[in-house]
Amino acid sequence: QRAGQALGALGDALGGGPAGRVRRALATAGRAEGRVALLYKTGARAAAGARAAGWTVLPVAQELWLDPAGFDPDLPARRQLRRKLRKAEAAGLAIEAGGPTLPRSEMAAVARAWAEAHGGERGLTMGRYAPPYVAAQQVYLARSAGRLVAFLPLHRTGREWTLDLRRALPSAPEGTMHALLARAIADARAAGCPRLSLAALPHPVVEAALARLPARLRPAAASEGLGQFKRAFAPRAETLYAAAPGPFAFALAAADLARAVAAPTPLAAPALQTAPMSGAEAEVTDPADDDGPDWWRAARCL
Repeated sequence: QRAGQALGALGDALGGGPAGRVRRALATAGRAEGRVALLYKTGARAAAGARAAGWTVLPVAQELWLDPAGFDPDLPARRQLRRKLRKAEAAGLAIEAGGPTLPRSEMAAVARAWAEAHGGERGLTMGRYAPPYVAAQQVYLARSAGRLVAFLPLHRTGREWTLDLRRALPSAPEGTMHALLARAIADARAAGCPRLSLAALPHPVVEAALARLPARLRPAAASEGLGQFKRAFAPRAETLYAAAPGPFAFALAAADLARAVAAPTPLAAPALQTAPMSGAEAEVTDPADDDGPDWWRAARCL
């Protein structure tokens, strides 16, 4: 991933694969392009290897995840979740899993309303609404009196489901997103998926630094509401790191990354698609399978 003067690798080598090889290849490619190498949202093992190689390493995020099979909404830590789900139920929300043909015009309207209410979408790891991309995901829809008020797409593989975007109308009933994710957790459990990731939130160290930034430069993931939403599910947390070859390189790469998030380049216009994707077409858009060698795992979105 190129962002200004930075050349970044997002995520980790699959299954504890050759993280050192990724780091060395990234550094070589960065030098060839005159860019600063950056490992972003990498795990503890890769971070330790980078630190041993003399790189500057700092915690940047916490990935939140849960085990669908063992998920119990009645735990005391999930009392806020239960309250939100009761609110959604009282509002008469209808939650459904989207099929191969999605209500794209309705979803686009919801996405536009969300962007207008939040000052636009952020880029890079933050996630932007792109209909062909979302069509390859597992999408959950929330309707109120027949009207689409929210949708929630997840990356879905046999080993993990990962939360992607949250998009809702400002008028959506309280608890709508909680009800959507609760349905996704139930379906992941029924499918035998061992892990559902709620994606990442900024690490507490980063949150403290972000609090000092102007509001327009703060990532959407730093919002209090998103943190409350994810923590209502009482997930487990894993620290993710960023690493670059030296403090100056780290600062330069981090600044370029922040700019790419706050001021993203426009999305390319998608090719016209007149029919829903087939299963085979959907599979190749799985980020774990469409981003290079099979040991590479795509970054989990915020």
